[in-house]
Amino acid sequence: MDTKRMMTAEDMAALMRLKANPAHEEEMARLMDFALEMKPCGEHSWQEDPPMPLGEDMVMPSLDRETLLQQAPDREGEYIRLPNTLGAVT
Repeated sequence: MDTKRMMTAEDMAALMRLKANPAHEEEMARLMDFALEMKPCGEHSWQEDPPMPLGEDMVMPSLDRETLLQQAPDREGEYIRLPNTLGAVT
């Protein structure tokens, strides 16, 4: 185990409100390594590591609202009605 690491997999699981599982210890160790590489906001130097450009945004034609709603399997006014997948909400 890395000596610079201050938390165990169990500590990380507790912070994430997960039950520690020895079968996932390796994945938790990789997650902890990743978290240790993160810099707090304000400590990042954009001059040393500038953000990568993602490319130009492109405006493309889309369907008008009524055409889209006509193709929906179920609608309620100007909205597409989706089936309830989580059970009744109270």
